[in-house]
Formats: sequence, C-alpha cells, structure tokens
Amino acid sequence: MPDNTLYIIDAHAHIYACYYAIRALSSPAGEPTNAVYGFTSTLLALLRDRGPDKLVVVFDPPDGGLFRKELYPDYKATRQPMPADLPGQIKRIHQVLDAMGIATLTIPTFEADDVIASLARKAAAADHEVFICSKDKDLEQILNDRVRMYDARNGEVIDPARLLAEKGYRPDQAADIQALTGDAVDNVPGVPGVGPKTAAKLLAEMNTLDNLLANLDKLKPNMAAKLRESLPAIELSRKLVRLREDLELPIDLDSLGTIHPDSARMVPLFAELGFNKFLDQMASAEQKDAGTKARGLTTAEDCRYVCVDTPEKLAALAADLGRQKLFAFDTETTSLDSLHCEVVGLSIAWEDCVAYYVPVQSPKGGGHGLPMELVARTLNPIMSDPKIAKVGHHMKFDFESASCAGLHVANLAFDTMIASYLLDPERLDHKLDSLADAELGHKTIPITDLIGRGRDQINMRDVPLERISVYAAEDADVTWRLYNVLKPRLAQFGLDKLMADVEMPLVEVLAEMERLGVALDVPLLEKMSEQMATQAEALTKKIYEAAGWQFNIDSTQQLAELLFTRLKLGEVKKTRGGSSSTDVEVLESLAERHPVPRLVLEYRQLVKLKGTYVDALPRMICPATGRVHPTFTQTRTATGRLACQDPNLQNIPIRTEIGRKIRQAFVPGAPDSVM
Repeated sequence: MPDNTLYIIDAHAHIYACYYAIRALSSPAGEPTNAVYGFTSTLLALLRDRGPDKLVVVFDPPDGGLFRKELYPDYKATRQPMPADLPGQIKRIHQVLDAMGIATLTIPTFEADDVIASLARKAAAADHEVFICSKDKDLEQILNDRVRMYDARNGEVIDPARLLAEKGYRPDQAADIQALTGDAVDNVPGVPGVGPKTAAKLLAEMNTLDNLLANLDKLKPNMAAKLRESLPAIELSRKLVRLREDLELPIDLDSLGTIHPDSARMVPLFAELGFNKFLDQMASAEQKDAGTKARGLTTAEDCRYVCVDTPEKLAALAADLGRQKLFAFDTETTSLDSLHCEVVGLSIAWEDCVAYYVPVQSPKGGGHGLPMELVARTLNPIMSDPKIAKVGHHMKFDFESASCAGLHVANLAFDTMIASYLLDPERLDHKLDSLADAELGHKTIPITDLIGRGRDQINMRDVPLERISVYAAEDADVTWRLYNVLKPRLAQFGLDKLMADVEMPLVEVLAEMERLGVALDVPLLEKMSEQMATQAEALTKKIYEAAGWQFNIDSTQQLAELLFTRLKLGEVKKTRGGSSSTDVEVLESLAERHPVPRLVLEYRQLVKLKGTYVDALPRMICPATGRVHPTFTQTRTATGRLACQDPNLQNIPIRTEIGRKIRQAFVPGAPDSVM
C-alpha cells in the first residue's frame, strides 16, 4: 500500500447499495438497520483491509444539490423518492461515524460527486494517493495517476489504464461519453440510441466530443443526422455530467487522519443496534486483548492438545466422547480429493482449548498411528449416533473422507464455514485460519509450516507425529470455538432456521451427489470430437479465405494485426497490457463490418467447447467408478447459487445446438436410474 493515502467514501452510493443488498434486518427494538449494518460492515472492512492514512465520508446535501437543477429543472426528476425507512438509518450512520471519529463532509447546493472531485484534486496536488470508494461512472472523469476508484465490496482498483481496457475510453473522455449517452437514472438526455459502446467507438475515432461535432460530415449519414438533431441535448448533458473540481472545502487534509473510535459511545450504540459482531472489530487494542483472553487464547501453545496414539487412550477418548451431546471433528488427509485420499488422522474437541488427535496408519501399514479398522470400530458407534450432533468446518469434505475410510458420520449439525458464508456472503475468505484470526484473535499454525511449499512440499502422511498432532487438534479446537461464536449470531440475524433446515441437510445431499458422480456416453463424445475437429478445419479455411491471409487464429496478436492493421477495422479498446483487444465484445462490435470477426467467434466457441468438455470430460472419468465426480460448493457465490467445479458443468451452453448435444452425453448410470 502506498504511504499518505486518502480514502473518500461516497456515502449515499454505499448506503443505497447496502439497503437493497440486505433486507429484513432490524435492531432488538425493531428499528430497521439493514443499511446501517451494511455500511458499518463495509467501513470496518476498509479500515481493516486497506489501513487508510486519511479517511472522509462525503454526503449529498439535504437539498440533493441545487446546482444542476438550476441548469435543468428536470434533472433527477425521474428518481424514486427515498424509501421511508432510510432517512432514520442515515441518521444512525452519522452516529456511527461520529462515534468512530471519522470525518464527514457535506456542501450545500453541490452533490457529493462535486465535493469528491474537488477534494480528490486538492489531495492529489498535495502528493496524496487518493482512492475514491465508489462505482459511480460520473467519477471516472477525475481519474489520473494519483486518483483511483476503489470498489470496497470486491477490492478492485480502477485506474486510467483499466478504465481504457475495460470500457474503451480515457478519463478525459468520460464526461464526453456521458454527454452522448445521457443517464436515465439522473434524467440526463444525451443522444437517443447512442449507448456506451457506440459513444466509445465514436470518441476512439475522433478523440474528443468537440472534434466529433466539428466533423459530423465524416460520419455515416444516419449517425451524423442523429447527432445534429441532438446538439442542444448534448451541450446540456455535458454541462450536467461535468464535475466541479474547484469548490472551496471547509476541511483541512491533515484533520482527516484523526480516526479515534470512542468505545464508550460505540459499545452502547452497537448494542442498541444489535451489532454485537462489530464490538470486537472496533474496540481499542486493550479491549481486543481482553476480549481475546475471554474468548480464547492467542496460539496453540496456550492450549491442551492430546495425541491419542494407543488403544488404551482411544478407548478412554471414546468413553468421554460418548457422553457428549455435541462435538467438533476434523480429518487430516493425504490430499484434497476427499473421495480418493487417505485419512491420516482425526481430531475431536468439545471444550475450549482442549482437543484430541487420533493418528491413523496407512492402509499399507506405514506411518505412525492406530489401524484404521480399530479407530473405525471404536468410534463408529459415536460418529454414527444420530442423537449426538457434530460440528465441523467444510464438513462435506470431512464427511466424505471419513466415509471412505469406514467412519460413518450422522447428524451433521453445524458447519462454521457455511455459517460464516451466511453471515457475510461477500466475504472473500471463509477459511478456518482467517475466521480464527477475525473472530477469536487466535493465530493458527500455517499448513506450510508442516508440509512446506513448491518442490520441497511433503505429504501430510510424512509430517512428524508431534507436529501434526498439535496442528490437527488446533483445527478441531478452533472449529469448536467458532461454533460458539457463530451459532448465536445466526440466531440474532434470523439465519438459524436457514442453516438448520436448508444448508446442513444439503451438505449430505451434495456429498452423495459427488460420491455417485455423473455417467457419460463416451462414444457420443468421441464422435462429437471428430465432427467438431472437421468443423474447426472448415471454419479455418473460411477465415483464411475471408481474410486473404493465413495466420494463427489462436494468436490474439496475429488476429489483432489482421483486424486493425491489414483490414483497418478500427481499434475498439486496449487490454490491460496496452495491446489491442480481440475479446468477445470487440469481435461482436466488428462483426457488422467484416465476416472475419463473426467466423472467429464461431471458431473460438467450437474450439473452447471441444477442449473444455468434449475432449476433457472422458479424461476426467474415475477408473474405479467409470464416472465424472464434480465438486459442488455452497459458499462460493454471493447470491447463494450453488457452484460446480472440476469440471464446471454449469457453464455448458444450453441455448446453442453444440451445447445441447454435449448435454446429451450425460446419461443415466443404470437402466433403472431416474434422470
């Protein structure tokens, strides 16, 4: 991260996004808090992940900004009124910011975008690295080498190069683009029928809006006529979308670096709002240390982890475990392939900072530990008891790997990875190590400390017993402690029923789907592969004939040379590396000008489907089962959609003839199977 950073948060943009992303959330007293919660979560994540040197939150004025309404009374006239339960939440957000010691800025008459633009220019001139926390396209016009946009929800940074690569125009062209396209949300007129792609194409050829309007005679007649008819609207739109960067700001840059959360005010405020999750995240260092000691210890060295490496110890563990109503368990394996790995050991915990590790011998008799047959015979009555609830982290993996080793687990009651996902689906990392640090203040042992990395990496089977015992037991212990933190939080936000009735039963369903796998009609795929190879050869000949030049169709560099140098079709946009883009969007935009782009699109789709599915699927068949075994994931998408990978069967097209033919290759595994 650069030094001397200033982060400027576009308040209302984030508030509205949070309001619509999180629904039906309220305080213990019934006060709506969805926008407050989302905004506070985003704010705390920004402080944690980016560590800004200076921070300010910019709000629109109560009048909404009269500056542009004086130019055009219908400006933003089509916008819907603010939801009735939002003004009160905005007041609460001001209370949160005030308690956290974060500066806010509002200037009457001018919108937040004008204030942000003026502040960004002032800070950049003072050698600050400025990050504008917003996705508002209006702010693209002020980007430069010191001013960037930062998407706080996915961590993406937009700079001038990326803007050009992704949208096809420079920051100095952004206002001209909007003058042409208008903005339906703000009721900015623009030119009817001119969208972002067309506008970018026009400015790529003419560089500026002024030059474009001065050379209308060089355009196609229809486009020239359209622009001439819209000249008044274009000039008005340009005035409306161009940001003010010269406002007098009643704030000193140095004052923005003073972020001193007042825990005496925050604790009762968050308690009133029901935001117990945030108390640890924003407490003072002393309070966080105290909270860590109350909730758990900082490292594995402070815990009691027991290696159960004799039959007598195993029997004693089984006796104690059989008396529990609930416990956490975790498996250590030789690989991440749960259906074909070997179990190295099993760890168990049912009280804070105490855990047990049962090492298991290799099926061939090698390695340290107890025979798997003895472990299964001793623990199966408990593991398979539906009256005893089990807790885990990524339980589907442990359920599958344990089952393959002869351990049958019943009553999968709570998965801490799924719980974290339900509470924060936009969180990028639901791994155990990350959650232990964030929720417990516990630093776990990195797996690389045990097995290394790269060429020097060893198998889990070869890690010395004294080291793997502590590592594995810690996993079960941390899982147990996370359960005690996350379970009440799910109930607090009304997610406990979703967890119990939908997500946890689905774990076993998905595990069974993965175990059974998918049967394929391999002869059909082989026949398709031959046909597609013939089609690809025919398309290659058509492309060469249309191009008048033989080149490597799979080379984006040679294709760009053909399209933009030899055929002079006009460059649409650049890649991040600065070369001419030949992506799908570019080829689709050029397809009307020449047959080659359309043929290349057809060729690419054919080759991609052939390589990704038709040729690859038969190679992914498991020799033992004769089927493909994809992985189904519950915690990958922010929308809650199930994800499929290795292979990704969800991406097989359904609307194209080729895609439908590939789908025909998925067949019942037996004559009496139901599809």
